[in-house]
Amino acid sequence: MNLSKYFALALCALSFTACSDDDNNDVLPDDVPGFYAGKTVLVLNNGNMSGNIPGSLSSIDMATGTVTNNVFREANGRVLGDTPQGAIIHGSKLYVAVTQSNIIEVINPITMKSIKTIQPTGEGSSPRSLTAKDGYVYVTMFDGYVSRIDTLSLAIDNTLKLGPCPEELGIVGNNLYVAVSDGYNTSNNCVDGYVSKINIPTFTEEAKINAGINTNKLVTNGHDVFVICTGNYSDVNPTLKRIKSDDSVETLFEASLMAINGNT
Repeated sequence: MNLSKYFALALCALSFTACSDDDNNDVLPDDVPGFYAGKTVLVLNNGNMSGNIPGSLSSIDMATGTVTNNVFREANGRVLGDTPQGAIIHGSKLYVAVTQSNIIEVINPITMKSIKTIQPTGEGSSPRSLTAKDGYVYVTMFDGYVSRIDTLSLAIDNTLKLGPCPEELGIVGNNLYVAVSDGYNTSNNCVDGYVSKINIPTFTEEAKINAGINTNKLVTNGHDVFVICTGNYSDVNPTLKRIKSDDSVETLFEASLMAINGNT
């Protein structure tokens, strides 16, 4: 786990997508000052687990370049939590997966005030990565599950068992794709990694797509799914692959990190 990694969330107007089930279409306006809409970049800082340093949120004013640290702590009088790993804007809310603290923090991105702290109970813990569609936020749970958050009740309403160490995820049409890495299973050199294809309306797994060893990073452009298989940290190098609409897998080239913007 790379605890010095930073996730930059560019809060541009295109990021705030309205949907009928989320906040009654309460989308962030363009004329309200605060952490939003192309004027601010939020940076999610993992902290340092071994050094007992909690995670935090920083903001960068894009007009002046001014950096303000600990904006969540200043707004709420408490730390964000231990080892936040992922965040997403959906509707008018910011959702942050805080892995070691085992919470999903729901935040008003204008004021940085906490709206609700979701504590997973029962199956699924250690929230990791997030994506969203039509009033639901989907979050991987590092102990082997993916959970669904209803954005009206702000509660987990369904959880599906997958496999060891699910990581990043994305949506194409009515399907949710989850990279299941099996990355900590050193006894078999991570050979059980795959991409889980989940039918969103039924929230059931339709297929396990064998993309390669230690399936980890995943992005989508809305029709193709791109995944990086991290390899086994010895003789198998990280490789970028494409999962096509027929679930076939095409090997592209060696890569370890990626981002997507439209068709680029």
